[in-house]
Amino acid sequence: MLPFFKNSNEKEKCTGCNSCGNICPTSAIIQKIDSDGFFYPDIDLNKCIKCNKCIEICPENFNKNKQCKVKKVYAGYTLDSNTLFTSTSGGLFSVLAINILKNNGIVFGAAFDNSLNLNHININNSKELSLLKGSKYIQSSINLCFTEAKKALDNNKKILFSGTPCQISGLKSFLNKSYDNLFTIDLICHGVPSFLLFKQYINYIENKIKQKISFIEFRNKKTGWNNSSIKIFSGNKFKRWKKSNDSFSIAFGSRLCLRPCCYKCNYSNLDREGDITLGDFWKIEQFSNNFSTDKGTSLVLLNSQKGIDLFDTVKNSLFYEESKLEYALKVQPRLKSPSQYNILRPTFLNDLKSLNYKQIIKKYKLYKPSLIQRILYKISKKLRKI
Repeated sequence: MLPFFKNSNEKEKCTGCNSCGNICPTSAIIQKIDSDGFFYPDIDLNKCIKCNKCIEICPENFNKNKQCKVKKVYAGYTLDSNTLFTSTSGGLFSVLAINILKNNGIVFGAAFDNSLNLNHININNSKELSLLKGSKYIQSSINLCFTEAKKALDNNKKILFSGTPCQISGLKSFLNKSYDNLFTIDLICHGVPSFLLFKQYINYIENKIKQKISFIEFRNKKTGWNNSSIKIFSGNKFKRWKKSNDSFSIAFGSRLCLRPCCYKCNYSNLDREGDITLGDFWKIEQFSNNFSTDKGTSLVLLNSQKGIDLFDTVKNSLFYEESKLEYALKVQPRLKSPSQYNILRPTFLNDLKSLNYKQIIKKYKLYKPSLIQRILYKISKKLRKI
């Protein structure tokens, strides 16, 4: 591990943004997955020239980025029905990305490869946009995307870079200067789960269906935005089941195996890193009568003048209305505080290394409880309050 990880507490601060790997002049730093299933920088001491650029660039060591303040709040969705249906929420990312691509720009985002590894990539045409669409509930590997983005920016290319807030922070720290042709989107993030869990989950499903999975949609809207489903593809065939009864989704929602820094996330607040923040505008029907609860509605925070200007260029292709920050805070708790630590996390991670996935599901009840179980849980919860 890198020399600035003097102890486990320092390691737990690392977000895995790979700004250090991008800045290293000798390519001595690569990201490796540790025993718990998280990316961390690993250094080849034979290549290291002790320039300390990796330490100086790390946004967790020096909070030198000027964060953006929320200026406007919107609820909205695209007027293109196909884009809306194939998007996780309101399709705002696609609309913004298409605008950049039409202007001969480049869009960066997360995409699965053929082995279901998640990597940040860049695209320069709308035909590839489907690769970046949709929520993907594992951490993407940035690789050398920051370096690629810088080269394009220096060549006056318009860039839209989307990612988690810590990834956007890593990009800004790496660039170390502002660019008029750079637009950033940070996503409202609940934390990133262990890649070890994801791999076991995929292996479990493949063994169950006796087929290789080629692609996965974590939130398909065929069954509705509020009742989305998991959709897995095996070649031209697919299977679907409710997200509420999906073991991986339940483990993620229970915060059983998030990256250590996620429980103390420095970005779970209103000091945003991106020009625009995107997320789901859950329970929108409580705040407005103009939105369908089934199609999907995006929560849009405009955090800079660049964000406002970019939104203005696409708003004619949207149905939208201005909303209030207090509503956003009610439906998206990660705008106020990080995900709460689950005390079962250490045991869960140890069990991932020693038990099979079927045993994990049973031990941690990673399935939808029966009606009787839910009633008993509600009763016990009320009794605890009393």
